Amino acid sequence: MRPPSEVLAGIRDSIEEADTAFFKFVNTGNSDYRDEQQEIVAYFLDRAFLELKVFLEAKGILQMLRDVAAGHARAAEDFMKSKMTPWGEPDSFWVGYLRKYLRAVDTNFGSTSPSTVTKELLDILRATLYSITDPNCFPSLPGNETDVGESTQIIVMSGEPVSGKPAREKTARKGRLPKKRQTP
Repeated sequence: MRPPSEVLAGIRDSIEEADTAFFKFVNTGNSDYRDEQQEIVAYFLDRAFLELKVFLEAKGILQMLRDVAAGHARAAEDFMKSKMTPWGEPDSFWVGYLRKYLRAVDTNFGSTSPSTVTKELLDILRATLYSITDPNCFPSLPGNETDVGESTQIIVMSGEPVSGKPAREKTARKGRLPKKRQTP
């Protein structure tokens, strides 16, 4: 399964496509194009419901899955159901319904965006990569993901500045190759 942030972003895209099509439907006069927009709304809402149900089932959130499945059955009867906004414009009832559930899932599984992770934290994590493999810091290389996490935590919690890999001494001058080592 893809990371939750990618799955949730895909569901969000389906909801936004449905919302855009609903807006075009409402703002298109009586024309054949209006019927086409109605079909597009139904397609993207159906897809968003299916994607959300698959995600909830994969994560084992069964009560919410049942609620969304019941909502999907009701929505299939009338994907064009609307409600009026406080400023008097029609809005898709089912887009709002899906956004509510997506927001609840998003709050718990978090779709991380680059803006939520600071550059400073990324720099610290990159710098620890060298330290956790340095034999002067740790007696052995990390054997698994847990070891990497524990080693990184030790480095970060130590309070010592993390500067990353030390600069290597230059062994060759411009235009010259380094001398070969003598073997005893």
